[in-house]
Amino acid sequence: MPNLKVLKVNKFKQQIRYLKKNYNILSFEEIKFYIKNKLSFPKNSYWLTFDDGYIDHYKNVFPILKKNKVSASFFPLATKGNRKKLLDVNKIQMILASCTNYEYLMDELKLSIILNQKKFNLPNYSYFKRKYYNSGSFDKNEVAFIKRLLQFVLPEKLRRDLIKNLFNKFIKIDEKKIAKNFYMSEKQIKKLLKSGMHIGGHGIDHIRLSSANNKQQLKEISKTFNFLKHIGVDINDWVMCYPYGEFNEKTKKILKSKGCFMGLTVKRKVANIQKDNFYELPRLDTNDIKF
Repeated sequence: MPNLKVLKVNKFKQQIRYLKKNYNILSFEEIKFYIKNKLSFPKNSYWLTFDDGYIDHYKNVFPILKKNKVSASFFPLATKGNRKKLLDVNKIQMILASCTNYEYLMDELKLSIILNQKKFNLPNYSYFKRKYYNSGSFDKNEVAFIKRLLQFVLPEKLRRDLIKNLFNKFIKIDEKKIAKNFYMSEKQIKKLLKSGMHIGGHGIDHIRLSSANNKQQLKEISKTFNFLKHIGVDINDWVMCYPYGEFNEKTKKILKSKGCFMGLTVKRKVANIQKDNFYELPRLDTNDIKF
């Protein structure tokens, strides 16, 4: 999938060299120490975080960090052994990487909305186009529109059917085979932890916590907590990285009851530990680093 949006390994190496030269890259343990002892952070402090638990992080990121003697935090999804299914968010990425004819994909969405309008009580396609056809953080209008409809706008049953059909049409590799070689296994996550890397929580199925009911949120967070405890993470001060960066007040309440120390969002901003809410910390994306 040559069109899959990724950061090239050589580019990442350059970024690490740049950060080492110009910033103080802190481990989570160092960050926690400064916070708990009410100490000022070193000038130009930086915390590296990696979401989703891709095997790429184990095979490429980890060796580079180790070579450069840099610590970081990883936020994989809770798993037992190897994951056998791809997350819908990754299926969507693969669909967009395999079919760059976005007009075709939009026509497929339009047709599905028309055919299922009565069944799901949907508004006209033009409504979706007016409301969701605008650029995202790093995506052009068409791509952002397709992602939004498939990720959260359309009813879940319709979204899943659409994603399944489009994936089977454009991806000619068995899903289980891809999943096995796409995400870190529990064994690999444990190795990161034993090697001095920090492991935090990122849920189980990458759901939007802000859209989940109380029971779903409690289940997702409890299983995340239990997984971290199972692999040996210090659960007295663990960290939650919100899937899609989404959460609500109920999310924060559950996290506090589980001893969570802080929550990470995808809001693009430099975090201010002295002022920001510990459960709403912003972060910068790797694409925001300019040098």
